[in-house]
Amino acid sequence: MSGILSTSDLPAAWWIEFHDPDPAHWWMRFTEKGFGHCSAFALLDSGWQVVDCVSDGLKVYWLDGRHDLVEFWRSRGALVLVANARARPLGNLRGPLTCVSVVKALLGVRGFSVTPFQLCRRLMEEHGGSVV
Repeated sequence: MSGILSTSDLPAAWWIEFHDPDPAHWWMRFTEKGFGHCSAFALLDSGWQVVDCVSDGLKVYWLDGRHDLVEFWRSRGALVLVANARARPLGNLRGPLTCVSVVKALLGVRGFSVTPFQLCRRLMEEHGGSVV
């Protein structure tokens, strides 16, 4: 065993939510409306695993399965889609630590995506992403 966690150890299906954070940050002038931030979550037997890269660090936490995170985000105007992870080592995070780079590493997304909008398009086109 190499000691590197791979996506084969993680859920295959992930929900990705896209929204504009409040308060808005300076870098949002470079993003599309509704696509200022993204995070990922997966439903496991024990509840929701949530992965969220925010301005003060990477947050990974668990929520009880009784919470409906899809409805939570949709009720707040977020776009939520479900996409499949590809089997690829997670040790390939490149560039700055951003919400997009973390979701890309988690799902094994290759190619150029810097903004949440670009990531959403790539997930829809190449990872079987569909809006829920």
